[in-house]
Amino acid sequence: MVIPIPDTTAGNYLETDDFTDLRKLIEMINADKYTFDIVYSNDMASIKRFSKNESQIIEGRLLAPTDYGSQVCVINNILAEKYGLAIGNRINIGLCDILHEQHVGLGTVSAGARGRYTTPVKEVELEIVGTYKEFTGSLQQGNTPHWSYSSNTIFVPLSLFTSQPGKFG
Repeated sequence: MVIPIPDTTAGNYLETDDFTDLRKLIEMINADKYTFDIVYSNDMASIKRFSKNESQIIEGRLLAPTDYGSQVCVINNILAEKYGLAIGNRINIGLCDILHEQHVGLGTVSAGARGRYTTPVKEVELEIVGTYKEFTGSLQQGNTPHWSYSSNTIFVPLSLFTSQPGKFG
């Protein structure tokens, strides 16, 4: 059997039917650079990675119970460097209403949209109160339930969650 090779000589070959799947993949990758993992926590000190110093605040502070009801966040130092962000800066984030993980024992709730690219249900402007750094490797997600967070992980107070805990996608 001979598999036909799509014609890539035309300048607009990505617009042809032969490249529909590739075009969708490119669109998803481009959209993903603006996608953030939101972790909701009333007390970041109770998160195992922070209590074991595998993730550490390098500037500012952790989220604490006193942040409940506030529009604040803690971001990764790589994200801060990439966008030139600092403590006291404000960022706009779209929040979704479906949990994809609930680690109550770890002090966190993670939420996102099914399919990752649906429209957020709530837009918030958050003040950056801390930046953190991962110290034990960035590719541990499959090896342990206390995996490291990505550079696009943003910690926010649980009070910003837009639905009831327990609602899973």
